[in-house]
Amino acid sequence: MVKSLNRILQTIRQRRTSSQTPEEALAARAARKPYAGRTVTEFTSEAASETNLRFIIDILEEEGIDYFLVPGHAAIRHVVGISVRNRQRFLKLLSVSYADEAIHVGVPSGRSTFSLGPFSTADGELPHELQNEDVLRAAQIQFGPQGQVLAGFEHGCDIEFWAEGSELRNSEAGLERLSATKASLPVELHTDTWVGPRPNTVSDVLPAEARREVRTIVGEGEYRTFEDFADNISHDVPFPIDVVYTWVDGDDPQWRAKKAHHLGEEVPEHHRADSRYKNHDELKYSLRSLEMYAPFVRNVYLVTDGQCPPWLDTNECTLIDHKVIFADSTALPTFNSHAIGSQLHHIPGLAEHFLYFNDDALIGRRILPEVFFEQNGLSRLMPSSGRIGLGPPLQEEPAPNSAGKNVRELLRRDFGVSIANKFRHTPIPQLRSVSYELEERYQKEVGQTMRSRFRHVDDIGFCALLHQHYAYLTSRAIMAGEARCAYVNIADLDAPDRLDEISEKRLYDFICLNDVNTPPERREEVGAIVRSFCEVYFPFPSKYEKTDVCSTDSDRS
Repeated sequence: MVKSLNRILQTIRQRRTSSQTPEEALAARAARKPYAGRTVTEFTSEAASETNLRFIIDILEEEGIDYFLVPGHAAIRHVVGISVRNRQRFLKLLSVSYADEAIHVGVPSGRSTFSLGPFSTADGELPHELQNEDVLRAAQIQFGPQGQVLAGFEHGCDIEFWAEGSELRNSEAGLERLSATKASLPVELHTDTWVGPRPNTVSDVLPAEARREVRTIVGEGEYRTFEDFADNISHDVPFPIDVVYTWVDGDDPQWRAKKAHHLGEEVPEHHRADSRYKNHDELKYSLRSLEMYAPFVRNVYLVTDGQCPPWLDTNECTLIDHKVIFADSTALPTFNSHAIGSQLHHIPGLAEHFLYFNDDALIGRRILPEVFFEQNGLSRLMPSSGRIGLGPPLQEEPAPNSAGKNVRELLRRDFGVSIANKFRHTPIPQLRSVSYELEERYQKEVGQTMRSRFRHVDDIGFCALLHQHYAYLTSRAIMAGEARCAYVNIADLDAPDRLDEISEKRLYDFICLNDVNTPPERREEVGAIVRSFCEVYFPFPSKYEKTDVCSTDSDRS
């Protein structure tokens, strides 16, 4: 495989030298995956998928081959429908047109695997056996500056070869295909239909009456499809979704002085820990992950105590001071995340549907808004295996446990149910109207939590527990959230190995890098581990970063 790769790279370089292809587009090789591809200088998952779509569409439009976009099987990929009559012509054009681009073509069998292939267009004519396949995938690997794979086969464009129903009726295999369609149209009615090779989100049978061509926008391009397919081509929910971050720079001398001034003997040691406020620039990388993998986000708000990261471009991200949202200004300053979370819905202009991000929450791969919300507006909750625990709230236990026990008593009193579970370490879906309702219904408990400067045994977990369970009990949420989540305590000695594995495989939707009481002597080391991982996973500055500022430990205010 490696020998073949080197030959492909050499062939591509020779072709590009003769055609004066720009040097920056030369093929690259990943450190651990022997595939040719392209080294990129910027990246978003959405753009990578559209790049692969454009490879296919450019050939079809240049050669005058009819096509249509098919409602996809996955958010990360586009699907193009072509007549089976054009299959051999298309494959020949694909290998000729991209002989110097190393487009990989094969028969998909999963998110990033193939049952046949993949074969490279740089090898010349594609194998004959592909000419009998009804579904192919074409993808160019995109590499980052350190050879890391940013976009692999999962970002490829699928090509479906659609057959005419009248022809399928003439063979036993064709009749089997017709009987397997999800549209369940009687065989005798397939007089003027097009039939797809697999189900999609609308219909795998297109009668003549449904083939009304329209144009649809995908990214920066406009493409052909049919009217009924265009209605479903977008996976976006029909309402805006904002993101709210809470952030603190625990190294800021002025903030530290305020904290020291308000600390009292009644605050337990585990709520005083400096590691809880330590800044490893996770926010910067979380915002990069947002831009790379969540294109549906409308506005981003950063809630702080008068602080601002020196690298942040405030034209792209709105700063919200605690003073703007706290109903009682005498509760400030606060060092309690429970208190801050209870006031987020007061942000001016905030959307009804928003996501609450801790700055240690990272998006690991492309996600859809449907991960968090149903199209009818309901929240999708992700319960975890973690339990609140039994018995009364204890000063010595983790704050989420005591805050959860207090929530349980409220809901037991008002709904006659007892909650047990926490929720997963992901961005938390919120409904602004639910938060206002909670604030009104539980004035005493919300007010008490808001006025607790530090985490207290009497706090309620407003955003992460009360809001979620209350929304579910009042039919505004469902326990249906599905996602792959990686939780890493960055202070663990095996954290570097775990992060290497996460970075290499890129199989998680969400990654939480939590700092659980890192000892002072290891904070510099742990910070370096976090930044090293994040620079590989999220290598390019986002629109949220100033172009003339580099963030380091020494330049934080």
